[in-house]
Amino acid sequence: MEIFKLLSHSILIEDEKIVENKIENEEAKDFFNKVINEILEKDTKKSYKIGSLTTEVVSIIINVLKKNYLYEILENISKRLLKVEIEAQKNIDKLKIKIKKGCLVQAYIKKDEKKYFIITKIEATDGLDMEELKIREILPFQKKILKNALFEINEENEIENIFLSDTNGDISKYWYNDFLEIEEMTTDEVNTEKTYNIIMKEIDKGLKEVSPPDYIFCRNKCIGFFKTKEFFDFNEAMSEIFMSYEFENQEIEKEKIVKKIHEKISKINLDTQFTLKKEVIKNRKIKFRESVNQGISIEIEGFLEDIKNNIYSQKHNEDKYIIIKATEEAYKLFDWEKSK
Repeated sequence: MEIFKLLSHSILIEDEKIVENKIENEEAKDFFNKVINEILEKDTKKSYKIGSLTTEVVSIIINVLKKNYLYEILENISKRLLKVEIEAQKNIDKLKIKIKKGCLVQAYIKKDEKKYFIITKIEATDGLDMEELKIREILPFQKKILKNALFEINEENEIENIFLSDTNGDISKYWYNDFLEIEEMTTDEVNTEKTYNIIMKEIDKGLKEVSPPDYIFCRNKCIGFFKTKEFFDFNEAMSEIFMSYEFENQEIEKEKIVKKIHEKISKINLDTQFTLKKEVIKNRKIKFRESVNQGISIEIEGFLEDIKNNIYSQKHNEDKYIIIKATEEAYKLFDWEKSK
């Protein structure tokens, strides 16, 4: 990896100033190299586009790409973040929430013959020494908090793609809208609905016939993820829906299901990290109804917590039964023990 420029400023909201951090010690250099590589390799992200070429951050990046001796103007990007965070803090003061202190890192690099411009905010924690830029042993590397903006640069030194990600899952509006002044390529509503449909179709196609109990379990997990989580992260979703569950049918290759889902999401340019919009998942898409006997059907209306202990199959002699955990009122309706 070739680094053309690496710059860091501490963003001090209370003091209303930025302070440049000299990246001189080897530990700091090693840390930022790890951060840069992690951003480049991150596969959960959200696509954005430029709304106007004249917005401050975008125009500064374009000037640096066209005239790479203008590195001194990069300080204005840090100053802009300070201004935006001061204003954002005023808006949330009444909620008694504080925007975390941190340092803004800007990196103009080349890796594998491809150029990138990276902007990332590393939020301060008890383990990050903001003055010496050292990571103390109490802070594992993977625990850092990052807001990332990755600008892919084409051969003509133009911005080709923009990807944002956040280790918290939620890409803050002040970050993409107020600071970077860029626009979503795909809305959260579209991401939610289409991603949900892709996953559910793959569950239906890949599991319903070959392993009905795995189909029901993964279907329930998918509904639960989309209805109870605030943010979608592809890796987290795949882990919860498929990978952390031991299938009843051991011959099913879970990795192939996950790969197919990822390919379909990528094919139609959906994001792999976004805010979930629960309201777009209509009731008709989560209800499940199955006839179990003449005149008797079971309907599952949505996500069931601990589904395996609430409903399961059982054999008695040659007969097959479905056992359902019931409320007191429902139990009384079918309590025929005395009349048997």
